[in-house]
Amino acid sequence: LNLIPEINLIHSEELRRKSVTCWKQVIELGGWEEKGIENCPLGAGMVADHCPEKSIDHCRRVVRMCQAAWDELGAWANEIGKLDHDVLICGAVLHDIGKFLEYDYRDGKGCHSDNGKLFRHVVSGAYIAKTNGLPDEIVYMVLAHSDAQSPEGSRAFQTPELMMLKKLDHMCYMLAQMQYPY
Repeated sequence: LNLIPEINLIHSEELRRKSVTCWKQVIELGGWEEKGIENCPLGAGMVADHCPEKSIDHCRRVVRMCQAAWDELGAWANEIGKLDHDVLICGAVLHDIGKFLEYDYRDGKGCHSDNGKLFRHVVSGAYIAKTNGLPDEIVYMVLAHSDAQSPEGSRAFQTPELMMLKKLDHMCYMLAQMQYPY
């Protein structure tokens, strides 16, 4: 909760607890306590190593953007169809947890980990979420949040929560990539 205080935006105590467990697991599995979690790159080989925005900063920013979208659109969206606050926010909290398994930090720069050469962050992140008992709607958001060019995200069924997450995540990522091209 110190690392990602935005987890507290999730109303459900159970979803908050499971989200914390997921984060603890990827930090341990990825060895980020020793390497410093703030060193996990936003995207190895896609954003320059000198980009000050790291994965943890990005995750937190996307959660705050999703909360802001909820604050503006939530009541209206519920008038025209169902939009679940906790699915949106929990999906945002967990959307990039797999990056802490996909990427590594060696010799002062970000690179793909051995795991990351085999599994993109959406796959490993969805696996972590599923094995920790997160609801399928949230697991699906982790799996399908990638942009239109990725095999996981290009033809994914769009829930309202997934659509919001994808747009805000992509916008935050692209702004960093434009400012710090590889």
